[in-house]
Amino acid sequence: MCATALALVLLGGCSQDEARLRVAYRPREPLTVAMLRVRIDDGGRTYQLGPSDFIAEPAGTTAIYRSRELSTRTRGTLRMAYALVAPSGDTASLGQVELPLRSDWVYSVNVMPDTSDPAQRCFGCQGSRAFGLTAAYVRPDVDKVYVTWGGNSISNPVIY
Repeated sequence: MCATALALVLLGGCSQDEARLRVAYRPREPLTVAMLRVRIDDGGRTYQLGPSDFIAEPAGTTAIYRSRELSTRTRGTLRMAYALVAPSGDTASLGQVELPLRSDWVYSVNVMPDTSDPAQRCFGCQGSRAFGLTAAYVRPDVDKVYVTWGGNSISNPVIY
């Protein structure tokens, strides 16, 4: 009986001590996934992600590229920085967001070139921030890069 109770406490406690992050990119020509570089720092771990770390998932007529889920600390500040770098080495856009880490939480952070804030059309987004594009990459349908984020409990997720 004591071993069973201990096991239940330990299993229940594990999900409370977890935190994760997944990054997604929705490309818009000419800003391809091949240009994407992401750096994630949670104050204890640092991840460097490049184009090969993102897997395409079909979404209607536009692909979304997602990273694997990454473990993060459960306290402190998460810094997620991106850069879109052309093959020539020129930087098309860069930006960074800081998010509060919390236990039993998974963040989804999305990087999306667009002309309007996608958070206005996003159910479950908790915030967004816009970053500029260098003039060579501005198009009528893309003039900024937006980073949006949202999250959910790991052990007791809200189902949308």
